[in-house]
Amino acid sequence: MKKRYLLVLILAIFTAGIVFAQNDDDIDTMPKNTITADIGPALMGMIYRMGSSTVGYGIGVQYEHQMNKYISLGGRFAFLGYSYESLHKESISSFSLESHTRYYPSGRIFFLDGMLGYAGLSVNLKKKYETFSEYRNYIKYGMKIGWRIDTDKPGGFIFEPSLGYFGGIGLGDTFMRRMEKTIWYDEYRGLLIDELASILFISGPRISLSFGWRF
Repeated sequence: MKKRYLLVLILAIFTAGIVFAQNDDDIDTMPKNTITADIGPALMGMIYRMGSSTVGYGIGVQYEHQMNKYISLGGRFAFLGYSYESLHKESISSFSLESHTRYYPSGRIFFLDGMLGYAGLSVNLKKKYETFSEYRNYIKYGMKIGWRIDTDKPGGFIFEPSLGYFGGIGLGDTFMRRMEKTIWYDEYRGLLIDELASILFISGPRISLSFGWRF
């Protein structure tokens, strides 16, 4: 039920964006474009770095176009992954393509962001001559609140802290279902690899710290 209500609210934000985008008040006097780099995925990648044999990495890049002072539309690409090597090799990575609609209630700093998109998650395991390599598709959705802070007048360097929640609807068989007849099943069954991979790489609470340029 919570997922259903969240999806309805996100769709409402996108609908409001289409409606409000018809109003062009003040758009000629304000910067229309923003490009930001999100170090949130990079921070998550650093968290996964638990030892010398583990490497975490990630990045997110977003483009935003201001339709008017209240509404903007944007697109985002994000990549996140980690790899581990001991008695066996293990790597999990994901990428996502997202569409965003933002609503600025005051037309300035504070915003509410709705997101719909696609994500792909890859799990690769290798032990001697045995390998497990699978890929799963997800429909991705989410919401966040944040602040677009200009260092001076509107335009130029900006800083965007934000907090939100992302969710994902997996398509096709789960990774555990695909593992059932492999040597990996007993080892990863207790780890709940589908839930772990989904929460860390696709869904769950997200904190973002973005830096960029508004022009």
